[in-house]
Amino acid sequence: MHLPCVLIFFAVATRPVGVGAHVTDDQFEVVRHLRVQERAHGKDKEERMNSLNLGGEEEISTSNLHNLVEKYRMEIPNFDLYKPSPTDIFLDKLLKLQETNSRPTYAFNTVMDEFNEEEMPMIFEEANERFAAENLDPPTVFKLYQLDLVGDTLFEQPQMVYWVRYQDFYSRRHADLMVPQSLLAQMDKFLSIETLVAAAARVPNDAVALRVKGEIKEFWWHAGLTPDDVFTRLDLEKVGYSLFVNHLFHFWTSYFSFYKSKKPETSNVSMLSLLKKRLEQPFLRDLLTKYYKSDATLILEEEMKSKLLRQWQNTGIQVNDVLQTAAEMKEEHLKTVFGSALQDAAIKYRLYKGTEINRMNDVAGGRLSQ
Repeated sequence: MHLPCVLIFFAVATRPVGVGAHVTDDQFEVVRHLRVQERAHGKDKEERMNSLNLGGEEEISTSNLHNLVEKYRMEIPNFDLYKPSPTDIFLDKLLKLQETNSRPTYAFNTVMDEFNEEEMPMIFEEANERFAAENLDPPTVFKLYQLDLVGDTLFEQPQMVYWVRYQDFYSRRHADLMVPQSLLAQMDKFLSIETLVAAAARVPNDAVALRVKGEIKEFWWHAGLTPDDVFTRLDLEKVGYSLFVNHLFHFWTSYFSFYKSKKPETSNVSMLSLLKKRLEQPFLRDLLTKYYKSDATLILEEEMKSKLLRQWQNTGIQVNDVLQTAAEMKEEHLKTVFGSALQDAAIKYRLYKGTEINRMNDVAGGRLSQ
């Protein structure tokens, strides 16, 4: 008789007390009825997961799951009479994806397409419980969910949030074994930091993506990486004229701010000085004066505005000369980093000179009144 390729988890909720004992069809109906009741009354998910045995010493990977299926198949009487649940079918298909090739292509969506959308939350939660029952580690589950194959769309995958829940549960359950709570510690087995940053940039407000970006910054900080080191690590010198709109540059600017907040003695280090160190001067000048600014250039704009103001104040240049320079700027340059900084600095300089003139008049008026 041909045995359908059913995951070991298929049997967890249906295995009778006293494996190997004779069980009638009526008894199997009672088991199925109890499963339905449990789902209907719904224990708290954390309580149900904690009730599962996670103390097994056997290391289980996707490569030997099929052998365990055979073992459990022999231990369950009347196995062929059992009607699989949606979760059983789902997990069976996941294992088949793993067995298709030594390095399978991504096909998780084809599995999900066979189920109703409203079924999926329950299926994922039950799948996680069965993974926990077999003490599967988070990297194994990551591969079962085929998250190692999705590249920079990682945080857009519906199964991602359920893997995160499993990882968090697993690390709490095995706190005595010092299982890392960091998502990054598990993900970097499959995806580079550069890929994770790119994935996070696609969904900037996603909670999991923000968490991973925070972990990357903490990791680099504890590793002693400076913003200069990270700029080189991300190969930002090679990006070219799209630098200011590049997601890696955006992340670098956030690390720049993070690093300075952690190390106050670096408060005088400017972003502009780091860029001058890493980029050719003609190239940097073009970037600042000919290419549009972005959200990632706000720090640069502030630095350039402050620099212009200091220069004008030190030289005492006439306000009209500054305003004329700002007015003569071409429209296409107004949205560049330098153009935007110049416009704002000109306004501030006019206010500064106006205040200075008023102060001088007040002093002169005071002398005359004496």
